[in-house]
Amino acid sequence: MGACDQGATVSYNVYRSTSSSDVFTPVHRIASGVTALTYTDPGLARGYYYYVVTAVAADGTESAPQVKPFEISLLAP
Repeated sequence: MGACDQGATVSYNVYRSTSSSDVFTPVHRIASGVTALTYTDPGLARGYYYYVVTAVAADGTESAPQVKPFEISLLAP
């Protein structure tokens, strides 16, 4: 998980896309204010999904996402 330059992390934002190249855009934010260290994204169709997580400081500053998105495949045999 990321950390903020502006102080202690108070929550996280989660972004999801079906493309690894455009995950970190406002339209792909699926959760904000997440305080747990795990996040569940239920009800997805079969396919590939890409996620990035950002840290949010108390002043609202959001960290940059990790360089490479997490890839999750729901195409299990």
